Amino acid sequence: TGTVANIAESEPLFNVGVLPSMVDVKPKKEQRSLSLSFPIQNVYAKRLDKPMLLLGHLLGHEGGGSLFQVLRQKGWVEGLSAGNFLDDNGEGLFNITMSLTATGVQHKDAVVEAAFSAIALIRDEGLALWRYQELADVSALQFDYQPQSQVLSQARSLAASMADYPQQHWLNGPYVLQNFDQPLLMAIVNSLHPQNVLVSLVAPSVTTDKTSPWYNTEYKQYSLSAEQLTRWQKPSRLVGLRLPAKNQFIPSSLVSDVKEQHKPRVLHDNRGMKIWYQAIDRFSEPRAYVKLSLAYSGAGQTAQQSAVMGIAAKLLNDEVNSALYEAKAIGYDFGIDNSAFGLEVSAYGYDEKINALLAATIEPIKSIKWSQSQYLRARDEMVRRWKNAKLKPPYRVLAGVQYADYVHPAWRKSALAASVEGMSFEVFLNLWQQLSQFDSAQGLIVGNVNEGKAKAIVDTMLRFAPQKKSTALLPRVSVASVSDTQPMSALKLASADNAVLAYIQTPTNGYKARALSALTASIYEADFYGQLRTEQQLGYVVHLANRLLEQTAGLMMLVQSPTYSPEHIVAAIDDFWVDRLKDSDSMKEQFISHQASLAVSLQQPPKNTAELAGRQWRNIGDEIYSFDQREQLVKALELITFDDWLVFVRQFMSPQFEGRHVYTAQQK
Repeated sequence: TGTVANIAESEPLFNVGVLPSMVDVKPKKEQRSLSLSFPIQNVYAKRLDKPMLLLGHLLGHEGGGSLFQVLRQKGWVEGLSAGNFLDDNGEGLFNITMSLTATGVQHKDAVVEAAFSAIALIRDEGLALWRYQELADVSALQFDYQPQSQVLSQARSLAASMADYPQQHWLNGPYVLQNFDQPLLMAIVNSLHPQNVLVSLVAPSVTTDKTSPWYNTEYKQYSLSAEQLTRWQKPSRLVGLRLPAKNQFIPSSLVSDVKEQHKPRVLHDNRGMKIWYQAIDRFSEPRAYVKLSLAYSGAGQTAQQSAVMGIAAKLLNDEVNSALYEAKAIGYDFGIDNSAFGLEVSAYGYDEKINALLAATIEPIKSIKWSQSQYLRARDEMVRRWKNAKLKPPYRVLAGVQYADYVHPAWRKSALAASVEGMSFEVFLNLWQQLSQFDSAQGLIVGNVNEGKAKAIVDTMLRFAPQKKSTALLPRVSVASVSDTQPMSALKLASADNAVLAYIQTPTNGYKARALSALTASIYEADFYGQLRTEQQLGYVVHLANRLLEQTAGLMMLVQSPTYSPEHIVAAIDDFWVDRLKDSDSMKEQFISHQASLAVSLQQPPKNTAELAGRQWRNIGDEIYSFDQREQLVKALELITFDDWLVFVRQFMSPQFEGRHVYTAQQK
């Protein structure tokens, strides 16, 4: 048959009498969420119809009038997702999961009622053929024009597809929506009722009476009250709630009509804004990528300034995601991110609609009506996110701290949180008005865009040109020298593991230093892992990597251990290099092999428009206007002799080298 048969689970997900029920869970970190879980009938046999895709789309929609937007405007939720949680031959499980604010926890019953109100609206108005057909059209479009990806990634996807679909659908199975089965969907929607739900609340404030034997998590399970069930069975119509309209971002023309350009050229250079343009048709995809960076030279001087821009970017993205959710559903990518000195705007997708997408993405920067309530929610969410950063695995915490310590302007997450915690709305507005006086801008247009369309995109960008005429380039970040920092930095983290990060910085910049660092990492990476992880079993996380900060070359060694002290790990790293440097004269064969393979890797062509645009944007950021940074690096690599490399590795990898900064994280 060409498919792998799945064995159906015979045991039900919930025993008779368990549902309806509620579980309160006390989390280890600062987080709040509410989930509604419904056991549903098996739909595995309908995997070529994907009926649950429509239901997940309607409940998980984040555009105007959606359940998410209405609850977010009330200040109750920060995120929402919906979909089939289990999708095999056993009983299915449909989940609606919402991340809550502290206020949302206080209104948890109203949040649940709102979810049932949305389900009722879908039952009454949402199960229409045109909605399913629209999803089918979009899915077919995504299959026909899917960007090229890594071969290994494609192989994994194909292997999974072979297990689920008949042979004729191995390639397109995940994208196929064949038949609209309204009776089946109606039956499933009718099973999403209060008598068939497990409500799970995760919040620090809950009261618990049990502890999970597996994860040592505190929880409490109890029955829903008659009042709750009565309220949820006949929910009030949620004011402002509506189903999504027809998607206006589905392209009508997918024609490649441009002549390939070898590299970007300047299309506009005036009024403080410089824009590059490169038409391409090499990927046979009707897509374009647009990037615009807006900078204020006085920004990023304090952690507070950077934090304010982070909060502003969060608010702006919320506005954009609400307005453009339909575009995201088709596969467009867009957003506003905070950068070192301002904001970066990006838009990627089918070229026919790319200018409209860019205009809608960038518009809120000038037109957004700042709301105190929305600001407070965004501020609290960002502060919580920055504080929770210290709860990540120690090796990740150390890598983030090391970057913040060396790249300016960049700040430790703890400093960002402290700088705006309790900040008033008025102070935020004043700082935003100051920091958004952008005095330089740079842009890039790459893809299936002819010059006429490109000039129209430039016109859109020019609406956000700096108010003060300037020809200055974007301000540049700087990288601190190891000689200006302490050789050791110790952190205390709430973790059961210890960790060490040893950062080696080369004192000279340039392509040769970068090539030598990358080559050294390539030669010793596997050996470092094999010795410290496999032989000595110091821990599960053992990593040696090239560490390029902007254009400053270096290397990084990471070890995370549940049993060994930081001092023991540092000694093990030192011993590794003492032993290896003794035998460095005998490494010529490995040197030649890795030099060749690294050159091949660097010369791999980009696989899609977005990857090419990312490389060109990096060239612009590094002021390499010949757009040949990789080619120059390959030339430098190929000119390195074995003797050059011996001098480098003996100097910089010696435990006595002064250009080393060791970070340690001590277990609690």
